[in-house]
Amino acid sequence: MATRQKLEASATDVDLEQCSHDTSYLTNSVVHNLVWTDITVTVPDRETKLPKQLLSTVSGYVAAGKNQPA
Repeated sequence: MATRQKLEASATDVDLEQCSHDTSYLTNSVVHNLVWTDITVTVPDRETKLPKQLLSTVSGYVAAGKNQPA
């Protein structure tokens, strides 16, 4: 129980925007790029409840890179 409280307290103390925590688990040495093709996303409209298309046949490509601090 005390360990869980300690973990919860430390999780709330971390400021993710200042990168004041260990990010080594984010290191990528396997994936070189990410490709997606013909993605369509449809959701129910909040008011009419009818289908509303957010994306239609979207394709893209992202190459792996190195994050450089500003």
